[in-house]
Amino acid sequence: MIIRQKVYLMQLLCLLIFSPLLHAQDIVVREIPSLDKLPVNAIHRIFQDSDGYMWYGTFNGLCRNDGYNIRVFRSDLYHPGLLSDNYITYISEDHDKKIWFGTMKGGYILDKATCRITPMDLQECSDKNVFTINVTRDGSIWVSMHGVLFRFKADGTLIKRYRTEYNHSPEFVYIVYEDKNGDLIISLTRGGMYKLNKDTDNFEAYFHHRDYMDIERIIWDETNGYYWLGTWGKGIVRFDPNSKSPETQYIPQPLPVDITGNATGAIYHMVQDDVFHYIWVTSWKDLFAFRITKEGHLEQVDTSSFLTPGNKILYEIYKDKDGKLWVSAFDVESFIIDIRDYIVQKYPLPDLRNQLKANPAINSGCKVTTKK
Repeated sequence: MIIRQKVYLMQLLCLLIFSPLLHAQDIVVREIPSLDKLPVNAIHRIFQDSDGYMWYGTFNGLCRNDGYNIRVFRSDLYHPGLLSDNYITYISEDHDKKIWFGTMKGGYILDKATCRITPMDLQECSDKNVFTINVTRDGSIWVSMHGVLFRFKADGTLIKRYRTEYNHSPEFVYIVYEDKNGDLIISLTRGGMYKLNKDTDNFEAYFHHRDYMDIERIIWDETNGYYWLGTWGKGIVRFDPNSKSPETQYIPQPLPVDITGNATGAIYHMVQDDVFHYIWVTSWKDLFAFRITKEGHLEQVDTSSFLTPGNKILYEIYKDKDGKLWVSAFDVESFIIDIRDYIVQKYPLPDLRNQLKANPAINSGCKVTTKK
């Protein structure tokens, strides 16, 4: 009798502890650590390097958070002439662990071992705006400026410069995207996508569509086997380059709708999380999330349970190595969205307490499977 009672109590305990509630996803929103130590609250860029350090690009310098302190790299009274401009436009890291960052007046390379900063070899463009910096698997660093895309080695040696024009007009490169096969796709402001021809080492037009020419972000959806494109003006578009019909290569999705019921098609940045696989986008109105339906379409998710609804100017959304989403903001404080698979909940176990006539002391647990 005693043995049977102990078995019953253990089965009851395991059933309570390992109930489906433990597998419920949870979303926590919190402030970015040490935000008050930055030179300004408004963050323009966020980047995590290979050592786990977080880097922030602000309007008044490049900042590194090592988990304890904030170090700021900028021109000021104590470091005159360190940078030509303190407005940080982009941050990346090469395969030698050096930080490449852009400003409104040129680009720089920071050696993390010595903290020495040297200018990039941007030739006659050395005092112009660096728009984007991307690193590909072969170690190349791609730096976009108005009308030109530079390709560097990690030691700073210039490999080649590519003219980036559309209809004879100089354009910026939004992004240098490397697909799973190692092919490179770039998107130009007002110019659509281009693919690198490895034989000629030139970029050629790639599935141009007159309605989708400002493509800010490119995400490959591994689960569904197509791309999600974040555009400036047309919202999110599903793109399938393998589609047989030109009409089904680009499938527009519903535009993000803000708290006032107004839609916006201006997408700044876009990522896909690792838990829900939602598509998250920032715009000049707010942060929006979309779930992917079984039919392969996007459906906007209600985020009011963890985000305060309202128009706020958000810029970058960055996914770190742990899957957390870092959101940079202009008119509110930047924040982190932590999406977790498992959460810890308190179980008072009243049935077990009634059986024991005392509060149970839990030393271990097990999972019980029952045959149907």
